[in-house]
Amino acid sequence: MRKVAMLVSATILSIASITSASADQKTIKTVQDLYEACKSASNSVPLLICITYIQGVEDMMQLTGMVANDPHVSAQETRDIGPFAACNLPNTEQIRQAFISWADRSPNYRQSPSGMGVWQTISQKWSCPSKVLPQLPSP
Repeated sequence: MRKVAMLVSATILSIASITSASADQKTIKTVQDLYEACKSASNSVPLLICITYIQGVEDMMQLTGMVANDPHVSAQETRDIGPFAACNLPNTEQIRQAFISWADRSPNYRQSPSGMGVWQTISQKWSCPSKVLPQLPSP
């Protein structure tokens, strides 16, 4: 199952490095770039890029949540992938609004990779409940 955790981690990190070109060839690399795109006027190319970007991170975190809740996954493995898991997510528009609010409150992250901002937003608001680890016998 370590391979699953490594695969999930690598996938989320690769999402963070994806860049998307808008009509003016601006790329989405940082939280600031994504924030500006997400605040764009409705029906604009940057807003569509924002929504698509958020949907990609959302889908990966939701899939990770499903894996974490699989009965064949141990509690330890769930703990390892838990920070990358999301459960009970609302629609993408609500996540976009949450991301904008998070970015407004988190200026120190503005130059971080854009995926970091979406991950922070989702993991803070829609993390999955952790499985309880079995108690080990006392020595």
